[in-house]
Amino acid sequence: MGDVLEVAEGMWRGESAPPTITSVSNDLTEVADDTALASEDGHPARARVNELRAASETSPMAKGIYNWAAKESRDAMKKGEEP
Repeated sequence: MGDVLEVAEGMWRGESAPPTITSVSNDLTEVADDTALASEDGHPARARVNELRAASETSPMAKGIYNWAAKESRDAMKKGEEP
């Protein structure tokens, strides 16, 4: 994730626009993936974030990609695979 203060200062000075929903959800996906590497709760977190991203997308291709990633995490949970 980018430095929040830098983003806020850039917005205040009119040098940058506020982050888009996509950039925020990309950051959430990174956090979920990092969590997956460090926690037994990683697969559920990654699955949920990708389900939410799929629901918010308008592109059928993007929906498919995020739904696939969520399914991969759910399948890994069922198999008992560690994150």
